[in-house]
Amino acid sequence: MKSVNIPVEKNKEYEINIDNLGSRGEGVGRIEGFTVFVEGAMPGERVLIKIVKVTRSYAYGKLMHIIQRSSNRVEPKCPYFKYCGGCQLQHISYEGQLEYKTQLVKDALQRIAHLENVRVLPTIGMDKPWKYRNKAQFPVGLIKDKLAIGFYAPRSHNLINVNAGMFLTESPV
Repeated sequence: MKSVNIPVEKNKEYEINIDNLGSRGEGVGRIEGFTVFVEGAMPGERVLIKIVKVTRSYAYGKLMHIIQRSSNRVEPKCPYFKYCGGCQLQHISYEGQLEYKTQLVKDALQRIAHLENVRVLPTIGMDKPWKYRNKAQFPVGLIKDKLAIGFYAPRSHNLINVNAGMFLTESPV
């Protein structure tokens, strides 16, 4: 069996340039050609990460510090963004999100359908890009013996209690 050179180690910190976004909105960079996914990082950024998982072909890093910020980085409007698993792109400007969605279609056509040189039109944006959801599931449970309604934290069944009123008002979040 061929030996694989893995240039990263779990629990060690590295500086990395983020070049792209993955299919779930995570930043993608490389260390000596080895792919590293970093949730919360975005293209054009140099970040300090801590490796939290290593496989034979890629690793996951936790964002520790942004050394150089992307011009597309914005402050998320939702106060639950850091805790909830519902919105992966709120830290990216709306224009950046539209570009990302267009690129997702291009990548799918190339990687999955094996179609080259297909013209993909830019994603059409909305005049009011907030509060557009027409469906949401709100798990219900108890937190410290009190009723809680909200969303699950990413990759878990840990309930994040939210103020439902913020989703029902007409004012921006």
